[in-house]
Amino acid sequence: MRVMNNLISIIVPVYNSERTLEMLFNSLTRQTYDYFEVLLINDGSSDRSVDICKKIVQEDSRFHVFSQKNSGVSSARNFGIEKSKGEFISFVDSDDYVEDIFLEQMIGSVKKDRTDMAICNYQSFIEESNNKFQKSKSFSSVTDSYSTIEAILISKSFYRGFSCNKLFKREIINDTALKFDTDLAVLEDMNFVITYLMGIKKVSIIDSPLYNYRQHESSATKKINNNYLTVFKSIDKLSLTLPEEYSIYLNSLKFEYYIILIINGLKHRNMKLVLTIDTSDWKKLSADYSKVHSEENGKKKMKKIIADTLLAFINLVFKSSIT
Repeated sequence: MRVMNNLISIIVPVYNSERTLEMLFNSLTRQTYDYFEVLLINDGSSDRSVDICKKIVQEDSRFHVFSQKNSGVSSARNFGIEKSKGEFISFVDSDDYVEDIFLEQMIGSVKKDRTDMAICNYQSFIEESNNKFQKSKSFSSVTDSYSTIEAILISKSFYRGFSCNKLFKREIINDTALKFDTDLAVLEDMNFVITYLMGIKKVSIIDSPLYNYRQHESSATKKINNNYLTVFKSIDKLSLTLPEEYSIYLNSLKFEYYIILIINGLKHRNMKLVLTIDTSDWKKLSADYSKVHSEENGKKKMKKIIADTLLAFINLVFKSSIT
């Protein structure tokens, strides 16, 4: 396959997205940087998504649609990487949209700064109310990959493990044989992004919110199922990728997900799910969480107190069941 210089391949996994595709397509066709291709990977949709994708393909030759049986977002992204031809690769989710200058700013910063990756700020919006939430200081800068990894692990500002607010170079993805892990249901993005960062030195940072991330009002109360427990598998995989100095951040991240599981379990009276997590190392994780978030606000500290109390109880239950 011939790689086309300066071409940006935008990979969009599509699964039952008939309500949101038009907004996404409109945002892509309005791009001020127009040398791109869009690969729409239909992941076994059962609604009108495929028909909508075929319609845009007929209207705009830069769009292409491919179909696979339902295999999940990671599989769809991997399929898109294989089929793409661009020197650069970007990922966009089918229910989100991007600003008109998204591609121009991303590739422009990589070219100008001579970096191997660009990260832009993002704006969250709630579909039902159209409320938007975004923090921006409107700056651009260059940072090193190790600082970026640290910031991602502690969820600092918009330095997150999402794949969608970033621009990657195909050459680096190919050289490292990098793929999304299809066995992971949570933090699969973070594993991909951090593994990529381990192979580069410099990153362009754009504080302007160029990516728009759709949240649903029901998301905050969504029940967590057993697939969510793969988050700990994701963190363990990261521990094999990263040097030892990052262990404190990985421990803190793991404890953060302990908190999420506990709060969700209480909210939905699903302690059975909470009891499935291994709490043998919770004291060490809690201590590292305190060190990493020592300057955070009181809300995080209160969550930690609740989590510590419940984890101590859960650990006691486990010990009682063993004896």
